[in-house]
Amino acid sequence: MDFIIGWKPYKTEFHGIPVTMNLRPLKRSGMLLLTPYIGAFQAGGGFDQLSDEGKSKYQTTMFEMQGVCQELFKEHVQDIQGFTIDGKAPSIEQIAEESVFLPLCMDIISQLMMISNLDQDSEKNSGGQSDDTMQG
Repeated sequence: MDFIIGWKPYKTEFHGIPVTMNLRPLKRSGMLLLTPYIGAFQAGGGFDQLSDEGKSKYQTTMFEMQGVCQELFKEHVQDIQGFTIDGKAPSIEQIAEESVFLPLCMDIISQLMMISNLDQDSEKNSGGQSDDTMQG
Protein backbone atom coordinates (compact mmCIF):
# COMPACT_ATOMS: atom_id res chain seq x y z
CA MET A 1 0.00 0.00 0.00
CA ASP A 2 1.27 3.45 -0.90
CA PHE A 3 0.29 6.44 1.27
CA ILE A 4 0.23 9.64 -0.78
CA ILE A 5 0.92 12.65 1.43
CA GLY A 6 1.00 15.58 -0.91
CA TRP A 7 -0.68 18.86 -1.80
CA LYS A 8 -4.47 18.89 -2.02
CA PRO A 9 -6.64 21.63 -3.53
CA TYR A 10 -8.98 23.39 -1.11
CA LYS A 11 -11.87 25.75 -1.87
CA THR A 12 -13.56 27.94 0.71
CA GLU A 13 -15.19 31.35 1.04
CA PHE A 14 -13.99 34.45 2.82
CA HIS A 15 -16.51 37.30 3.13
CA GLY A 16 -18.54 35.64 0.36
CA ILE A 17 -15.57 35.52 -2.02
CA PRO A 18 -14.48 32.10 -3.36
CA VAL A 19 -10.90 31.39 -2.26
CA THR A 20 -8.72 28.52 -3.46
CA MET A 21 -5.37 27.24 -2.26
CA ASN A 22 -3.31 24.09 -1.96
CA LEU A 23 -2.83 22.44 1.41
CA ARG A 24 -0.40 19.79 2.57
CA PRO A 25 -1.27 17.63 5.60
CA LEU A 26 0.40 18.68 8.83
CA LYS A 27 3.62 17.11 9.97
CA ARG A 28 4.25 16.20 13.61
CA SER A 29 5.86 19.58 14.22
CA GLY A 30 2.76 21.36 12.92
CA MET A 31 0.46 19.36 15.15
CA LEU A 32 2.71 20.17 18.11
CA LEU A 33 2.44 23.89 17.32
CA LEU A 34 -1.36 23.64 17.42
CA THR A 35 -1.65 21.40 20.49
CA PRO A 36 -1.94 24.24 23.04
CA TYR A 37 -4.87 25.73 21.08
CA ILE A 38 -6.89 22.70 19.96
CA GLY A 39 -9.19 22.58 23.00
CA ALA A 40 -10.17 26.22 22.70
CA PHE A 41 -10.45 25.94 18.92
CA GLN A 42 -12.88 23.02 19.17
CA ALA A 43 -14.88 24.76 21.91
CA GLY A 44 -15.45 27.78 19.66
CA GLY A 45 -18.79 26.38 18.45
CA GLY A 46 -20.32 27.35 21.78
CA PHE A 47 -19.00 30.93 21.68
CA ASP A 48 -22.45 32.49 22.28
CA GLN A 49 -22.85 30.51 25.51
CA LEU A 50 -19.54 31.77 26.97
CA SER A 51 -19.44 34.45 29.64
CA ASP A 52 -17.95 37.82 28.70
CA GLU A 53 -14.69 36.76 30.37
CA GLY A 54 -14.81 33.43 28.53
CA LYS A 55 -15.38 35.19 25.20
CA SER A 56 -12.45 37.50 25.82
CA LYS A 57 -10.17 34.59 26.72
CA TYR A 58 -11.33 32.62 23.67
CA GLN A 59 -10.66 35.57 21.33
CA THR A 60 -7.21 36.10 22.82
CA THR A 61 -6.41 32.42 22.34
CA MET A 62 -7.56 32.53 18.71
CA PHE A 63 -5.37 35.57 17.96
CA GLU A 64 -2.43 33.80 19.59
CA MET A 65 -3.15 30.78 17.39
CA GLN A 66 -3.24 33.06 14.34
CA GLY A 67 0.32 34.09 15.20
CA VAL A 68 1.40 30.44 14.99
CA CYS A 69 -0.09 30.26 11.49
CA GLN A 70 2.80 32.10 9.86
CA GLU A 71 5.25 29.36 10.78
CA LEU A 72 2.72 26.59 10.21
CA PHE A 73 1.53 27.81 6.82
CA LYS A 74 5.06 28.04 5.33
CA GLU A 75 5.15 24.28 4.76
CA HIS A 76 1.44 23.55 4.49
CA VAL A 77 -0.30 26.32 2.49
CA GLN A 78 0.49 27.62 -0.98
CA ASP A 79 -1.05 29.39 -3.95
CA ILE A 80 -3.84 31.35 -2.19
CA GLN A 81 -6.08 32.85 -4.87
CA GLY A 82 -9.41 34.64 -5.08
CA PHE A 83 -8.61 38.07 -3.67
CA THR A 84 -5.82 40.59 -3.42
CA ILE A 85 -4.42 42.69 -0.59
CA ASP A 86 -3.54 46.23 -1.60
CA GLY A 87 -3.57 45.10 -5.24
CA LYS A 88 -1.18 42.15 -4.73
CA ALA A 89 -1.60 38.41 -4.25
CA PRO A 90 -2.03 37.54 -0.56
CA SER A 91 1.01 36.25 1.26
CA ILE A 92 1.06 33.73 4.08
CA GLU A 93 2.57 36.41 6.32
CA GLN A 94 -0.33 38.80 5.67
CA ILE A 95 -2.95 36.12 6.26
CA ALA A 96 -1.26 35.15 9.54
CA GLU A 97 -0.66 38.71 10.76
CA GLU A 98 -3.68 40.85 9.81
CA SER A 99 -6.54 40.38 12.27
CA VAL A 100 -9.16 40.71 9.51
CA PHE A 101 -7.99 37.29 8.26
CA LEU A 102 -8.56 35.47 11.58
CA PRO A 103 -11.68 33.65 10.26
CA LEU A 104 -9.75 32.53 7.17
CA CYS A 105 -6.86 31.28 9.33
CA MET A 106 -9.27 29.29 11.50
CA ASP A 107 -10.88 27.82 8.38
CA ILE A 108 -7.48 26.79 6.99
CA ILE A 109 -6.38 25.30 10.33
CA SER A 110 -9.59 23.30 10.56
CA GLN A 111 -9.06 21.92 7.06
CA LEU A 112 -5.38 21.15 7.74
CA MET A 113 -6.32 19.16 10.83
CA MET A 114 -8.98 17.28 8.88
CA ILE A 115 -6.72 16.32 5.97
CA SER A 116 -3.93 15.35 8.36
CA ASN A 117 -5.87 12.26 9.40
CA LEU A 118 -5.45 9.39 6.94
CA ASP A 119 -8.64 8.28 5.24
CA GLN A 120 -9.46 5.93 2.39
CA ASP A 121 -8.92 8.69 -0.19
CA SER A 122 -5.33 9.04 1.04
CA GLU A 123 -4.57 5.37 0.54
CA LYS A 124 -3.64 4.14 -2.93
CA ASN A 125 -2.84 0.60 -3.97
CA SER A 126 0.71 0.88 -5.23
CA GLY A 127 0.59 -2.21 -7.45
CA GLY A 128 4.05 -3.47 -6.68
CA GLN A 129 5.72 -1.12 -4.21
CA SER A 130 6.28 -2.27 -0.65
CA ASP A 131 3.57 -1.80 1.97
CA ASP A 132 5.62 0.76 3.90
CA THR A 133 6.36 3.21 1.07
CA MET A 134 5.75 6.84 2.03
CA GLN A 135 5.74 9.66 -0.53
CA GLY A 136 5.58 13.34 0.23
